Formats: sequence, C-alpha cells, structure tokens
Amino acid sequence: MDIMEKSEELVYELWPHRLINSCMIILLVLWNITVLNNDGIKFMLAFLFLLAAISVRLFFNCIHIKITIDSDQLGYEIVLFKKSIVKKRIMPEEINLIKFKEVGWFKRAAVINVKKGMDIRIIDNNPKKVYDDLCEFGERNDIKIIKTKDYLRLIRRGK
Repeated sequence: MDIMEKSEELVYELWPHRLINSCMIILLVLWNITVLNNDGIKFMLAFLFLLAAISVRLFFNCIHIKITIDSDQLGYEIVLFKKSIVKKRIMPEEINLIKFKEVGWFKRAAVINVKKGMDIRIIDNNPKKVYDDLCEFGERNDIKIIKTKDYLRLIRRGK
C-alpha cells in the first residue's frame, strides 16, 4: 500500500542545527576571551557577552520545526517552548516547485518554492525519509520536481 493512500499524516520534527552550532562556536570564542583577559572592564564585558551568547543558545535550543505531509496538503509549523509561532497549511496549487539539492558537505536539502510568501527550506534532517515522502507528495500532486546532479549523487552514495 502506498504511504499517501493512508488517511494519516506524516509528521517530522526538525531542529535548527545551524543556529545551535553557530551559537556553540560563539560560546567557545567568548569563553577563550574571558579566560585570557584578566583586565577588569574587558573581563566584565567579555563575561556579559558570554552570558548573552549562552542565553541565545538556550533560546535557539527551544525552537523546532514541524513538517506535516498529508495526501492533499503540506503543513509547516515553527514551535517555540511548545507553543506554535508560525503555522502554515500549503495546498499543492500554491507550490511552484520542489527542488532537491546538496548543501554543505554531503547534506541533503529540499526547497519548496511557494507562489506567495517565502520559500520553505528543509536542510539535513533525520530521518532522511522526509525527502522521499516530500518527493512522493510532489509526484502525487503533479508538482514540478527538480533534483540536481549533486543530490542524485548523494542518493547513489546512500547519504
């Protein structure tokens, strides 16, 4: 039986790893500055920046994205502290194309180009099945799908 023939929807929860990793790098740099500077005001400023960076890191750790793939619509939700901030339901008629490509070092990405509003980017997610389900959603609803050469190479390598 085909996945999309079922009445249930597929839900994927994604975490913004890029934001979290960027904050980690900033934290490491600021920690080194605070340890190396024993001068009063410089130390205090570096320590305050370190506290701010830790706060931002914790804030980004509480954000996650929920993608819902149903047979007749696509759901996109940004959740902060278990409360929905942005919630979109996108019908197949509102989607221009879905482009699958490689980003970074051996990472998959899908860009959903919508007619009105900003594009939705799904980058380097686990499980990788979200890309297959998204491709199946596009094929089922006659949405133009583009797979770049790099993306096809990633699929052949099994990454």
